[in-house]
Amino acid sequence: MTFPKTLEECPTYESFNDDSNGLIYEEGSIFGYRAYQQQNIKPAYRMPFSISYETILILAFGFGLSYTDFEWSNGEISKTQEGYEISVTVKNNGQREGRDVVQFYVSRGTEEPFKLEGLAKTQNIKVGGEETVKIEIGSRAFARWIEGSWKVKEGVWRVSLNRDCQTEVVGFDVAL
Repeated sequence: MTFPKTLEECPTYESFNDDSNGLIYEEGSIFGYRAYQQQNIKPAYRMPFSISYETILILAFGFGLSYTDFEWSNGEISKTQEGYEISVTVKNNGQREGRDVVQFYVSRGTEEPFKLEGLAKTQNIKVGGEETVKIEIGSRAFARWIEGSWKVKEGVWRVSLNRDCQTEVVGFDVAL
């Protein structure tokens, strides 16, 4: 869930009509975290357990906390019959064992914001240990609903391994 800092920063703010108390749906498929990303609006989240309840921290969709630190490396992408297989090695560099989540996003260059296409959660990784996580993304990840059917637009697509919707760690350009 994404929270705006002010009502005016809500991506659909201009869609509310004060005269009719109605809402005009104009956002199409760009809503939620994707609308914040496209409009370059930084979301806000009030952490009730922070030192000061009034402290506002900027957290993006998909943000998570951990008791340890992870490093990602050796990101790879390979073509399969169904789409692509993506992998990355996750190493626990922290002081205690823990789990990490790799988020996989897809975008068509700068034409649209990233769209979450999958998640991969590690097993419990011991301190100094590592695990390679893999996910398969089908060709549907590159399709968009255009004029009544799913179609893949040709061009360069970005496949990103992210910590949240705004923090890319490893990225690949895929030509379709």
